[in-house]
Amino acid sequence: MNYLASHVSHLVSLLPTQGNFGDTSQLAFLLFSACFTSPEFSLQGGVAPTRFLPYPLRDNVLINADPYADHLAEPVWHADPMPINAAWLCREWIEGAEIHNLEGVLPALSAGMLREMYRNLGWTLQGLASIAAAAADKRTPNSSRPMSLRTFDTTLDAIAKLPRAVRRLSFRVQEGLPDDVLWLTGLCPPGSPYRLPRHEILALRSSGLGSPEALMVGSKEADIARLGAFARVKPDPQAKANWIRDACREWKANQRKRAAERQTKRAKDCVRVDLIRQYYASKGEKFERVLEEVFAVLKIDFLKLDEKGKTGAPDYLVRLKDSPAIVMELKSREGDKLIDYNNAVEVLAASEVHGHKEAFCVTLCHPGVDPSVPLVISACGRLSVVESTDLGEALIRYCEGTLTDTQLWRWLATPGQALVADLPFREYG
Repeated sequence: MNYLASHVSHLVSLLPTQGNFGDTSQLAFLLFSACFTSPEFSLQGGVAPTRFLPYPLRDNVLINADPYADHLAEPVWHADPMPINAAWLCREWIEGAEIHNLEGVLPALSAGMLREMYRNLGWTLQGLASIAAAAADKRTPNSSRPMSLRTFDTTLDAIAKLPRAVRRLSFRVQEGLPDDVLWLTGLCPPGSPYRLPRHEILALRSSGLGSPEALMVGSKEADIARLGAFARVKPDPQAKANWIRDACREWKANQRKRAAERQTKRAKDCVRVDLIRQYYASKGEKFERVLEEVFAVLKIDFLKLDEKGKTGAPDYLVRLKDSPAIVMELKSREGDKLIDYNNAVEVLAASEVHGHKEAFCVTLCHPGVDPSVPLVISACGRLSVVESTDLGEALIRYCEGTLTDTQLWRWLATPGQALVADLPFREYG
């Protein structure tokens, strides 16, 4: 946290925004090396570390880190090159390098060592993200904060932009994938007839089929590209090529169907189980009415802002207990078309025009948000997007009593995309 507080301005400047690609490669390297420099991996104060880096990284220098020195957790990096070497190997991994090429970088470096390092880094990044999200919560009294965070609100606002980016990096380390094709890991739920291993996802990306729109195309050229990516599939690559085309077209519909079935079973003790299927089946104004009923049943206080005579007003002001109000905009599309960047950010201008300039904003995307949107909105600091399936799970947990108002607010009011994976199951500090 001392490192984040000291370097947050630079770290946030590396986040991409609309029209600016940022430098997520440098962001990953800096955060990875900071994790590997922590007491989790390094002997500090006579206390032995609990996780270990591969020993072949000790006596070699794989990258000159001088260009990054001003923003490293340990600027005198030559004294211990292991964190720098480890950070470089992990960055290469998430950018698509083959593991057999990485293990060949040094004698005695094995794939098993690398996978253990990736696993440990993923856990550490998850912990860092959770701590950063809690630390940036302005509801915490200043006297209860670590000394490095008894600071101006501008620093806390900047730190709040990082947790979702850190979690996304953790997911990328787990999967070994570039950011733009991370969404493909969700295309094969349990029970799917096929799996998408890493090498096939990377092959699709290199063929220009990294987006949902590209994978749905039924042209001859797209068919050839899909077949090329699945050339090693036995006995019939054509069957898998056809499957992925159709799976992309039905992706969000199937996701809603699974969520509705799962949550209906879980909600047997809730008052209005019928609202779950209505929530997933409705669109447009009907979807708004169902959500209002859900809020009423759960006793979530809200104010409808988009009333007659208020042109361009956002939809709701949601008021959770002991937390600032959140402006929420609902965006639904017919079929399985996804909410794009322009629709996702409309709520920001609407909130300012209608007197809620300081409020955090949430765009509820039904059925879903384009995969390119989440990363570019984190740097905004005042906006998150949430898909209807993810909010549905959060509201079920709220109904069960396993998610509090405080937790729900923090989950919604963290910049980026609010995902089920970020939801806690019980109250914590």
